[in-house]
Amino acid sequence: MRYILFLFAFSFSAYAEKTITLATLAGYAPYTFKYTKKVDGVKAGENITPGKDTRSLQGIAWDIVRESFHSQGYTIKLHVYPWARALKQMKQGKVDGLFPTTKTVARSKFFYFSKNATNSYSTCFYTKAKTQFKFLGLSSLKGKTVGVIRGFSYGNKFDTYKKNLKVRPSRGDRESFLMLEKNRIDVYVGYDIVADYFLKKTNQLGKFKRHAPIDFNYEFLATNLDNQKKIQKIKDFDKGVEVIKKNGAFQKILNKWGIDELKVNPALK
Repeated sequence: MRYILFLFAFSFSAYAEKTITLATLAGYAPYTFKYTKKVDGVKAGENITPGKDTRSLQGIAWDIVRESFHSQGYTIKLHVYPWARALKQMKQGKVDGLFPTTKTVARSKFFYFSKNATNSYSTCFYTKAKTQFKFLGLSSLKGKTVGVIRGFSYGNKFDTYKKNLKVRPSRGDRESFLMLEKNRIDVYVGYDIVADYFLKKTNQLGKFKRHAPIDFNYEFLATNLDNQKKIQKIKDFDKGVEVIKKNGAFQKILNKWGIDELKVNPALK
């Protein structure tokens, strides 16, 4: 009897230890953003056990991350911060994982990235609808004031060229498009799905023009490169992505958000 109790206690303890603390941002619809009305769920920072959700965050990327970890038996502790703070928390090792994170050469020096992505996007430039501006490559931005979101990466192409430009940071799409409308910036660089979602929700699609994309990027779940225990948790996330693809949960997420396709596997061209 004691042996059985010992095995039960050991098994319960092993299960209970499968927790992961994650940091992310809000204001990044449709990938990670807050509810506009009160809903049921767990508060941020509290345990989100398999089958449960939080009332502090919603979005495609969050659904994929949550379902993937839950399929592997993980309990999630979620913290929602402004992006710059979330990034700092991950760099300092105060959390186990950060998402959604664009993989760059600079970040790869201290972050380990998941094999599967949490979401993907094209990097595009936006101007006022009536502005006579032709985007003919990054060199056409010289002499322009370019709006960016503070702490964001836009892929290696833009990040490398950015030193040649006059950039003006903002806290998000809302502030950036307002600056564009008020002529405080000439061009805004954004993620197409995110920026278009914001413009559609705020009935501003006709006020701005999206130019041809310069890059396509994936965003990942990242952790500290020097911590093998955390890296194993990211590998478990990758296993979970494959599970939810097979059991239909991934497709349910796409159906929920009205998306026909979302590329999350960079290995598949």
